[in-house]
Amino acid sequence: MKIKHYQFTALETWIEELYIKHQIDSVELLNIDDMARRFNVWIYYKPIKSKGLEVHSNMYTMIIDSRLSPTLQWLAFLHELCHLLRHVGNQTKLPELFTKGQEDEAEQFVLYAAMPILMISKLHMPPQKDKAIEYLSRTFAIPRRMAELRLNQIHRREFQGAIDSVLAEQNNASVSGFASKEEPSIQNIKLFSYYDSSADVSGPSQIVIEVDSATMNSSGEFYFSEDSHFDELEIEDFYGYKCTQLSVRDLKYKDDKIGLNFPTLSLLYGRTSKRFVLQMKDVEQFLELERGF
Repeated sequence: MKIKHYQFTALETWIEELYIKHQIDSVELLNIDDMARRFNVWIYYKPIKSKGLEVHSNMYTMIIDSRLSPTLQWLAFLHELCHLLRHVGNQTKLPELFTKGQEDEAEQFVLYAAMPILMISKLHMPPQKDKAIEYLSRTFAIPRRMAELRLNQIHRREFQGAIDSVLAEQNNASVSGFASKEEPSIQNIKLFSYYDSSADVSGPSQIVIEVDSATMNSSGEFYFSEDSHFDELEIEDFYGYKCTQLSVRDLKYKDDKIGLNFPTLSLLYGRTSKRFVLQMKDVEQFLELERGF
């Protein structure tokens, strides 16, 4: 299958790198026995709900529901494998904002792990959609509905990637010959992005802003662009850390940038150091309103 502009999500990139690390490079290895051996998972089949448990560091045990069909046992294995590899730990220490999506992430993990894009890209699939869905379902031994969901996802991201590529070329051509003016660095403010891997998007779902006490007590304002480059945070970075949710009412707008007014934020949320969280959907709504779209 020809894949040129496909856009990976953060979770999908993580899975592909994990497969490369463990030399999972063929469809024949996509089964419970081979995968369990590579990830140090001891498997037990019992007539109870599937469940995984970390025994020691990087060593796990998993019960798989023996009442399920072989196909559903494979999908249950992948679901629990996601929890073992990404969600093991004391979840009570995580802010609720970052825990509610873990089941959704596990389901998305199943979709990517059962049908890795690097394996799909090597296949010679029929051009007709119905036949391609049937081919994926048969090749990866997964339900037809999952194969259709994955194929639609691939086509959608390939199309969006092609559009983004054209727009990037046009943008580069329009600024050719002009030196870019860098924004001055601002001390004591750090910007991060958090990728909700349960979401079917390639961009961040949250922007995280860390501000120290001195900045919170200042009388200044800070502006940044929605398409700025942010360092990426993992969910583990939020263990035991209190986050303050911002709304569109907390934001300012100037020169097509998003702004924070620290005197106002200090009055609302206190003068100590803060970690603020902005939902990307709120940012997009705010910019649309300000731009008059």
